[in-house]
Amino acid sequence: CVCGNTSHHVVISGVSATGCSVSQNNSSAQAECGGLVASAANTNINNCSYSGNLKNQYNGRTGGILGAVTGDVLVEKCWADVQLYVAKATSGSGVGGIVGGPTADKSLTVMNCYTKGAFTGPGGYLGGVVGELASNGLVKNCYSTMDIVGDYTLGGITGRLANIKNPNSSNTWQTDINDTVEGCIAWMSSIKTNHS
Repeated sequence: CVCGNTSHHVVISGVSATGCSVSQNNSSAQAECGGLVASAANTNINNCSYSGNLKNQYNGRTGGILGAVTGDVLVEKCWADVQLYVAKATSGSGVGGIVGGPTADKSLTVMNCYTKGAFTGPGGYLGGVVGELASNGLVKNCYSTMDIVGDYTLGGITGRLANIKNPNSSNTWQTDINDTVEGCIAWMSSIKTNHS
């Protein structure tokens, strides 16, 4: 992992990590894990890549480039060739080839990115590019060939679109989603659940 967490208008550009192995062994309830950044807020990550293994021994948000989004984040022109594994299957454990997901209703934009590799093991909210999007999320012009095997809520591009904060902006307990996925391609050999 290049950086534990970022905030306050950080730009990460042109970083490449090749042949790596990142393992998060903290058993706290939400232990975030990312190939380059564990968690980020008010951050722009562009022209970056990660190649290697990524293992989260608990259930925190996990992504090939970025684990958790804790404030508005833009990720563009990044790629990951990653073997992902998350040991615990619980709700809120967003796992994605590029980004795991947000911890609150924060804006996440992912554009012009691609992933390959595989996810194995238990886990939920699994997406080839992004595990989970919250309100005002955008995934655009991305593709994934990542094979996915998990427990529930699996998707070739995103695992789940959701309103994380309740009550939402209209002060109701109903879904308040304004997410967009457009111009994306999922071209993997398998997406399957561990349940028969």
